[in-house]
Order: sequence, then structure tokens, then C-alpha cells
Amino acid sequence: MSSEELVGEIQDVIKGLLAGASAVQIASALFRNGLPYLSTLQLEIESWMEENGYDTIDEFRGTVSQKHVTDLFGFERAQYMDLLLAQE
Repeated sequence: MSSEELVGEIQDVIKGLLAGASAVQIASALFRNGLPYLSTLQLEIESWMEENGYDTIDEFRGTVSQKHVTDLFGFERAQYMDLLLAQE
């Protein structure tokens, strides 16, 4: 596995949690890397949390979800712009 794949998987897990997920699917990562990979995921998530000043997952879970946004138009516009830029 390349470090790029690891970073992508960690970022996907963190993005899911930031969006408010209470669970994320990591079955393909575990299938590819084996059960010991759970320790790697845990360490990387803990490292990210420490770098960003979080002690628990609950402190950041859902912080970028739409329900925490006061400017819904701006939020939807930003999502639309991200979609457009991803098409390039």
C-alpha cells in the first residue's frame, strides 16, 4: 500500500466523521490490509485529532454538517462550486 492510499483512507474516515457520520465503512481497507490495519487507522485518527485540538471524536463529529451552518445559501453555493471545480 502506498502512503497516498493510507492518507486517502484516513481523510475519508475523518471527512465522514466531520460530516456527522456515526460509522464509516472501512471493510475494503481491512480486506486489503488485514485486521492489524485498525491500529494504523486509530493512530492516524488520534494524530489528526491531536493536531487539531480534539480530545474525542464527539467534539468534531458533525462540525461541517449543514445543520451547523447559519448561512444556508452560502453553504449550498460552496458545495456547488466544489462540484464544478471537481469536474475540471
